[in-house]
Amino acid sequence: MIVSRDLRDVSISALDLIGRSLVAFPGGKNLRDEAWVLSRLAYDMHELSQMAKLPHLHLRYEDFVAEESVRNRFLAFSGLTEFGEDRFNLEGENPMRANWEKDKHKGKITAAAVGRFESEPEGPTKARAERLWRILTPFAEAFGHELPDSPVVDHPFAKKGEDDKNPIDRNKVVESWNGRGPDLLEPAFALRAARIAAAQSLVKPCRDLDLFCGAPVLRYMLKQGSVYRGADLTSRFEGCEVFTLDPLKLPERGDADVIMLLGALEYLPSMPAFLKAVHALGAPILTSYHASDDTSGTDRAALGWVNNFSRKELSDLLEQAGFKSDIKWAFDGRQSLIKATPV
Repeated sequence: MIVSRDLRDVSISALDLIGRSLVAFPGGKNLRDEAWVLSRLAYDMHELSQMAKLPHLHLRYEDFVAEESVRNRFLAFSGLTEFGEDRFNLEGENPMRANWEKDKHKGKITAAAVGRFESEPEGPTKARAERLWRILTPFAEAFGHELPDSPVVDHPFAKKGEDDKNPIDRNKVVESWNGRGPDLLEPAFALRAARIAAAQSLVKPCRDLDLFCGAPVLRYMLKQGSVYRGADLTSRFEGCEVFTLDPLKLPERGDADVIMLLGALEYLPSMPAFLKAVHALGAPILTSYHASDDTSGTDRAALGWVNNFSRKELSDLLEQAGFKSDIKWAFDGRQSLIKATPV
């Protein structure tokens, strides 16, 4: 039995799961973040492709929750007479995650998890989900899901391995907490690198407001004694603050002494106005950006990015917004880490 689901929905639901399960484990064996979601889904798609060579029944999750006839096919194939209502898979889970799942489905088979991508506001997380979908187009096609108009061609994560082996090394690529990913610019892995660099740049505990938090793994990266607040365009976990871009309304600064803004600026169509709004909060920011000088030849639109500022243009934008900037250009060869202080 193989049940598949739209990869865009899966990628965003995975962030919900990460946030509500309080999993991350940085500095140890694993890290659950956007790069993990991309690499793990790619790994799993190769595994499913091998499984699909065996006799099986394939159903799309979207059809399973919507159509009784499809559910009846599932029952017949499985030799069951009815579906149970117990959620044994949630026993022993973090109560935050377990209660969220139970409240969402109310013990029934529902479509509550369908359309997660469509309901996600435009922004970094939605753009990265679409990027994942376009990378893994061969698998969306194989399992009968909607296809993108502009798929990513010959991405290392989508290529078949030799002798039908999974081409993705799970230990080195998927589960390595600081893995760099494929040998090309991939925003999910760039975000990981930015978080690690930003956290390491802070020499003492802080009170952090993490804008566009996505998977809120920074809370595990900060110095012991730090206080973490995550905020995004939709709630990622219990206590996550929600803000909007249109109209532009950011969270209150509160007692935050640093604002993190990582892996996000490239996705903002109105960056000057956004930087001025962040300046009004009155706290120093740590942010990242891929300047055009350092990404020559990169198809920024294919990455979901909507602006293309040079080093000088970025410096000027920060100055015009009222910041004094200390910039470590191309710290990983492509992206820069910026500490900007309001003046």
